[in-house]
Amino acid sequence: MYNNNPDNMNCNYGTPYRNNSFYNMFGDYNPIIDKEATEIRKHGMIAGGAILGALVMRSVATIIMQLLGLTNLFLTDANYMNGIGVYIQIFYLFIPFLFAFALSSKDDRSRMMIFGKPKSKELYLFGVFAGLMLCIAANYASSLLDSFFDVLGVEFLSGSEDIPLPQTSAGWALMIINDSAAPALLEEFAFRCVLLQPLRKYGDKFAIVVTSVAFALMHGNMVQIPFAFIAGLALGYFCVMTESIWTSVTIHFANNLLSVIFSIYYDRNPDASGIAYMIISAALFVLGIFALILFINNKSKKLRKVDSELSPAMKRGLYLCTPTLVLAFINFTSSTIKLQNTNSPVGMMVLIALLAAAIAYLVKNILLIRRDKRISKSGAYTASLVFSLVWAFIGTLSIVFASFVSLNNFSVTP
Repeated sequence: MYNNNPDNMNCNYGTPYRNNSFYNMFGDYNPIIDKEATEIRKHGMIAGGAILGALVMRSVATIIMQLLGLTNLFLTDANYMNGIGVYIQIFYLFIPFLFAFALSSKDDRSRMMIFGKPKSKELYLFGVFAGLMLCIAANYASSLLDSFFDVLGVEFLSGSEDIPLPQTSAGWALMIINDSAAPALLEEFAFRCVLLQPLRKYGDKFAIVVTSVAFALMHGNMVQIPFAFIAGLALGYFCVMTESIWTSVTIHFANNLLSVIFSIYYDRNPDASGIAYMIISAALFVLGIFALILFINNKSKKLRKVDSELSPAMKRGLYLCTPTLVLAFINFTSSTIKLQNTNSPVGMMVLIALLAAAIAYLVKNILLIRRDKRISKSGAYTASLVFSLVWAFIGTLSIVFASFVSLNNFSVTP
């Protein structure tokens, strides 16, 4: 915080403006608040653009494989799928977010450089086990949510149910690289470096929450989004608290590796019970709770808070209601609708209600931003409002149609 008032009139730009604000002499518009709002909006546009870019690049990779006649081999040969999958991830994840890195300011790029060692070996170790525990909790939360929807007659699919698994040690190694190492490195670079770090100047909690939403949207369907959001909170928190990307990379890798190991085990032992999974998960969960307690007792700082005229809700709205992120929300809805089977009218109504709630949240924040006289009006939020309303109409029709198809057992090829 600093004081720019030569007459020492207690006009501190880091604290809320009152009647003595110099800028309030000229009306409600406040250029300092507007500058902060504009910067947050820019970060949201870049984040949404990178996510959309990744989705486009993934589609391009799919088209290229189809043109080369490799799609069938990719879908049926586990070794080929895992081997080429690493390059596909680099293509659709690293390139768009590297472009987002290049679009950032010099100061923001310097904030992204958190590739050094964690500031404390103890915090790193405690953080890894605590983070893995929270990822396990996120998996259980996703399972509970899936069971809840199942009771309502809605079945969500991930689209990866029929992916083949390798049968050799070399194939398993490729699977570990593709499913564990590559996502941990690429996704942590994208979300915990490129997106999260520049936002910390507006508050650590804000940065962690909104980038977790972006991380969830990137996963693109209802099966993965609850897990991705909760895991994103944990990954962001431990990355921030240890001041190193390698903490979140390790947590991310360990969680994915655990999933790969159990997938291989149950593929090799189809008659095995789930007791082994439950015992190991429970042991890691208990160990993680102790690690979290030790982490909290040993950490030397708290999440950074920043004085701002913009409320936390306003900042989240400025970031999440940008046109590119609204389009990412629309993509998530589209993917979810394609990957769901509805077996009851109640399930259909629940899906429509969830869609309405999401759109209502966006529209409420867009209108709040547009009514705020302290900041300049941006056409970006007009575009977001239009996208949201169109999304409400088309999304509702799509849910009704998809549910009608499911209820009547029709077969429709997307």
